[in-house]
Amino acid sequence: FVVQAKNSSSQWQDNETTYSFAIAAPFWQTYWFYSFVMLFVVGIAYAAARYQMSIWERDELEKRVESQTEHLTKALKEKEILIKEIHHRVKNNLAVISGLLELQMGHVKDNFVNRVLSESQRRVQSISMIHEKLYQNEQLAEIDFEKYVKEFVDIVAYSFSNPDKDITVNIDVDDFKLGVDQG
Repeated sequence: FVVQAKNSSSQWQDNETTYSFAIAAPFWQTYWFYSFVMLFVVGIAYAAARYQMSIWERDELEKRVESQTEHLTKALKEKEILIKEIHHRVKNNLAVISGLLELQMGHVKDNFVNRVLSESQRRVQSISMIHEKLYQNEQLAEIDFEKYVKEFVDIVAYSFSNPDKDITVNIDVDDFKLGVDQG
């Protein structure tokens, strides 16, 4: 910027004064602003891409979970059918064995043999009762031991009941669960 002065007679002075300065461009026309805008656009694009990927991954995961749930539901139904069938067969077989022992006891005259057959029948009934308790439980792997003992003793006491004998039973059993692998 050059300044030259005029005097009152309108003559220009010989000495000039210079002043140097620079006018800055508006902030929206600077390199740092362009860099910031570019970074912002790239950040938005990255965030949008990540969001779309997360939606896609979630949808894929939901599909997998749904497929696995369907598979497990089908397997559970098959398991329930098999358990019912096994229970039915075991129950029938134990009933047949108990019936055969009962028939045999009717034909035997010897007291010792009759007692052995009766004891065998109680054992079969005990097995049958354990099996029934396991089947009735929600958890197939364990039974309520206290309840089992009380019911078993009732069956044994009933099998030995006689009008001439008065059987009194006192049971003191801790309350715990007995697993099928503890038998």
